[in-house]
Formats: sequence, C-alpha cells, structure tokens
Amino acid sequence: MTKYKKPVYFMCGGGVEIGCSSYVLCFGGEYSVCVDWGGGYNSSLEEPDIPSDQIIDALHISHAHHDHCGQVVSFAIRYPNARIFSTEPTKELCEIIWSQNKSFKDEDVRMTLDRIEIVNFNDIIYLTDDLCMMVFDSGHILGSASTYFIYEGEIFVLTNDVCMRDRGLLKAAKFPKLDGVRLLVRECTNIGRIIERKDFFQSEMTNVTRKVFDRGGKVVVPAFSIDRAQAVYRSLKDIPGNFSVFMDGAKATTSVYQRYFPDSGLSEIDRFSKNLINFNGSLNRAAEKERTDFLRSSGPGIVIATSGMVSGGTISSWWSRQVAPLSKNAIILVSYQDPDGKGYELSEANTGDIIDLDGIHTTVNCDVVRINLSGHMTRFDGENVEGLLNPATVIYTHGQITEMELYVHLKNKTRKGRRRRRIVPRVRRWVEV
Repeated sequence: MTKYKKPVYFMCGGGVEIGCSSYVLCFGGEYSVCVDWGGGYNSSLEEPDIPSDQIIDALHISHAHHDHCGQVVSFAIRYPNARIFSTEPTKELCEIIWSQNKSFKDEDVRMTLDRIEIVNFNDIIYLTDDLCMMVFDSGHILGSASTYFIYEGEIFVLTNDVCMRDRGLLKAAKFPKLDGVRLLVRECTNIGRIIERKDFFQSEMTNVTRKVFDRGGKVVVPAFSIDRAQAVYRSLKDIPGNFSVFMDGAKATTSVYQRYFPDSGLSEIDRFSKNLINFNGSLNRAAEKERTDFLRSSGPGIVIATSGMVSGGTISSWWSRQVAPLSKNAIILVSYQDPDGKGYELSEANTGDIIDLDGIHTTVNCDVVRINLSGHMTRFDGENVEGLLNPATVIYTHGQITEMELYVHLKNKTRKGRRRRRIVPRVRRWVEV
C-alpha cells in the first residue's frame, strides 16, 4: 500500500499512449480504486503495470473496449478480494471480449463475470464511510461511464473515454457544474486533432460512396466491432439510394446493441452466410468465394468489416487486400488509427504504393479516405469540461505524449492557465493530488 496520506494518482498504463489503460486513485493511504485494466494494442505493455505489493480494493470498468477491459480477467485472478463494478451493457460486452481471448480459461472468465457488481448511471456506491463513487453516461459507447469519487467532501472526476456529441444511437455526455473538484483526469485522444461534425461525416460518406458507385466500385469501411460498426451502419442507412450494406464481423456485439436499441434498424443487417475466419484463425475458403462473388457483382455495395485498425489477420485486412488494387473501389477509415498500425499506413499511402497486408504485398490504387466518426471529446470539449468543473489539478491521459505536452505548455504560458496545476504523468509514477 502507498505511503502517502493524501490522495494520490498512479498511472498503470495508457496515459501517454492508446492501450493498457489503467489508473489508480489511493485515498488517504487506506483505500485504492482502480479504473480499467486494459490490454495492449501497439503499446509498450501487454497489461497494466503496478507495484507487486500495491493492494487494490475496487475496480471500475469504464467501458468494454479492449484497451480498457481486455485484461480484467487477469486482474480478477491477481486481486481475488477486490470489488469489480460496471454497467450492465459493459458486462455483456466484456463477456464477448473475454470469451474470445484464447489465453483465458472459461472458468476464469465466469469467475470474473460473477464478481461484477452492476452499477447504474447516477447511483451512489459507498466504498467506505468517507468515500463514495458515482458513474455517469460518458456517451462513448453503449454502457460507457465517467467515474466520480467523493472523498471527505472533495470531488475527483475521471472522464474516461467520453464523447460530447450526439452520434446517432448514443447521446452526448453532460457534465454537471460542480464546486470543490480537487482532481480532473481527462482523456486526450483528440487533443491535437480537428474532429468533423456529425453532419460533415454524413455528407462526406454520401459524397464518397456516390463517386464509387458511379464508377462501378465497392466500398469497405473498417470499423471497431463495438459501437463504431453499429454507428456506421446506422449512418449509412440514412444515405439515399439503392445499394446493399453488409456487416462482416461484430455479430455478437451487434446483438447486444439490438437489444438496447430495438428501433435502430440493426435487426435488418445483411450478412454473409459463412464466417470468413475460422475459430483457429485460418481462412474459410468457402466464405472467401462468397465474398469474392459479391465483389465481382455489378451492383453497388458497402461492407462494414472489423477491425477498425485493419490489424493483421482480421476481416477488414482481408477486405482491404481485395479492394485496394482496383482504382474504382474505396476504403473509408472511420476509427482512430494507431501510427504503427496498418490502417494508418493505408491512410498515408499514395496511389501505386505497396504495403504488406497479412504478409501479402498489396498495391494501393483505390481511394483511401479518412472520415473520423470519433467517439472521443475534442480539444474544445475538454476545455469546456475544465471550465465547468474548475478543478485544482488536471491530469492529461490517453493520448499522444507530444500533443499533450504541447497543449500543457501552451496553456501554462497564459495567465489564466497558470492558475491550474496541469500534469502529463508517466507510467509507474505516483502523483500527489
């Protein structure tokens, strides 16, 4: 247990990169709460890193994305006495993610699920006599939540991944104006980026798809299986015209979304009859033929394929290999792209460039368009949240370190900015707040 007697913050992972997100708040050296225990993408960690003697009393799973919940089963094994909290949709989606992880035993997945205590938005959970927790809808994906702690009359807010805009199925997060906020930990995925408005996304999708259909091509949209695939499908259904939309992958997660959004039209999704990738990771040749026949057909069509970063061995990687060589086609990237990932490499490719997809040299002749349907708040949203909460200290996390440090540097140069303590922490460092 930490030696600090005042509240302290510890970054276990994900603070200065996207992956292995996990943060610990220790209150008075007596009670430690962890928010998230994620898995890695292209991060330097496979799972969060924390001192071996640190006791964790409780864990809140903010939402069901791999980089936030992917290693919670390992957490449950390591901390058998810790309480684990999540919303009901987050638990359902986590079950899908954990069940697909071949490194987890079925009994460990079941044990973890059985230990989860369901918390609803706006509920108050008393962790000790002096410490309570509340969660609020963060608008990022189905079931996602921001975490609030109240300790000895002071408020500690973790935005977690948060979206401040309505996005079809989901409503924008709303932060209340509060007094007495001691600490704000805010996500910074988009702190250095300009994010398009929803109406811009819709109009650009319409423009790109019409151009491709006019020249007889097909469109592939790589998308994360949780939320992004469903949001893209909902947006595409609003585009006028007679064309087919198939979703390849995200079957289990979409079934969860269908239950929570019964009037969304998700029950009408067209799918191919056979799974492209077998359970052992090999390609299903009969399924390949079905999709190849679709590509050769004359009618206009769009395929939403997982995963969103075009990672190796995924459905979206296979589709990208098929459509990239032909100039009549297009790939539309709607998700965050890790700078070390294949999706980012595709987005930076010039016509005629050759990139490696699944070990196959692939010539990129099609249009590759980035239209960001972001589920994260913008830089300006973050500034508005800081203004509403007026925290004494702000910790910037879950972003690219150079962008966060530049932002803090520019803020500290202003007279108003110097009134607030601003920190870009490092992994395995205690920060007294």
